[in-house]
Amino acid sequence: MSDKPESSKTRLEEHLIQPFFQKDFLSELPEEVAYRIIAYLTPSDLTSGRIVTGYRDRYNHDALRVWKIDDAQPAFTINGHMGYISTFQVSDDGNYIVSGANDGMVRVWCGQTGARLHVLQGHTSTVRCMSLHGTTLVSGSYDQTLRVWDLVDWKCLHILTGHLGMVWCEQFGGIRVVSGASDGTVKVWNVQTGECLQTLTGHTDAVESLLFEPERDLVASASLDATIRVWDVRRGTCIAILLSHQRYFYGMQLRENRLVACYAYLDVGVWDIRDGGSCIHRLQDVNGHTSTITSLQWLDSGLLVTGSDDGLVKLWDVDKGIFVRVLVRLQSGRSGGRVWRCRLKATETLLVCAVGLQNRTGDTKLILIDFDASYP
Repeated sequence: MSDKPESSKTRLEEHLIQPFFQKDFLSELPEEVAYRIIAYLTPSDLTSGRIVTGYRDRYNHDALRVWKIDDAQPAFTINGHMGYISTFQVSDDGNYIVSGANDGMVRVWCGQTGARLHVLQGHTSTVRCMSLHGTTLVSGSYDQTLRVWDLVDWKCLHILTGHLGMVWCEQFGGIRVVSGASDGTVKVWNVQTGECLQTLTGHTDAVESLLFEPERDLVASASLDATIRVWDVRRGTCIAILLSHQRYFYGMQLRENRLVACYAYLDVGVWDIRDGGSCIHRLQDVNGHTSTITSLQWLDSGLLVTGSDDGLVKLWDVDKGIFVRVLVRLQSGRSGGRVWRCRLKATETLLVCAVGLQNRTGDTKLILIDFDASYP
C-alpha cells in the first residue's frame, strides 16, 4: 500500500484524470481499429521526433512507415526486407532506424530520409531481437547467436555463442548485454570483449522476456515455465522466483522492490521481489480487460497504463491494486480491436496512437492526443 498521505494521492489522481473527463477525443474514430499505442512523449519529442510503425503494403510485404509528429502525416516508407520484419529500433538521436527480419538480415536506414545505409549480413536465421546503444548494435537470432555491430565502420565486432537454442530476447546496458533463449538459460555478456560473464540457469522452458537494471545488477527473466526469476547478476544467484498461472508475458517493469508483469491473457501481476518474492496484487476484476493484454507502462505517479486487444487503454493504481478508469475506448471493427504496444515517457498528458486494421493491412492513421489542449 502507498505510504503517501491519502489527500496527496487523491489530489495527484485528480490532476492526472480530470483532463480525460473533459475531452471526448476519440468519439469519431474511423472504422479501422487500434493496433498499437506507440508512445507517451515529451513536448520536445512531439515537436522534433518521428515515430516508426510496422505495416504490410498492398503487395503483402512487410515495411516500416515513418511519421511526422507535427502534423501526424507519413514522412516516408521503408521497404527492402524480403521477409517478415520481426524487430526494429530507432537510435536515440533519430539518425538511424535498424530493422531485422526472418531473412536473417539487419538493415540500417537513415532516420531522416529512409535511405538504406547498410545491410549487416551474418545471421543465418530470423533476427528476433535487437538493442541499440549509441552506435553499437546487438542483434539476437534464431541461429542461437548474438552479434555485436559497429554502425560507424559497419563491422561485426563479436559473435556471442553459447546458447543451445534460439535467442528470443535481449537487454543491452551499454557494456553488458543480457540474452534469453529457448534453451531456458539467461546469459550475461561483455560486448567489448565478447566474453560470457554469467550463465543463469533455473528455468525449465524458453525465456521470452527480460528486464535489466545494470545499476543494481538485477535481471528479471520471464519464461514459458510460468515463472519470473529475479537474478543478482554480479553474484550469479536467483534472489526471487515469482510463480504465475500464465505462460506468456508481454512485458515487465521494475521499480525499487516492486515488479509489474503483463500477462498475455487478462491480467497484470504486481510483485514484491524481496524475501524470495510474493504477489501483492492482480489487476483484474469486473473492470478488467476482456482480451489479451499486450502493453503496459508504469508512470512515475504510481499509476499504471495497460493496453489490450479489446481496444481499451486502462488506468490502474498500483499501490492500491484497483482500477481507476478507461482512458481510451476504440470502436471495434470486423477484425476486432488491438492495442499492440504502449510506451510512455516523461509526461503523462501526451499520447500518440497509430490506428489501423488488426492484420496490418490497409491505411494506418496516426492520432495525437494532447490532454492539456483546449477542446474542441
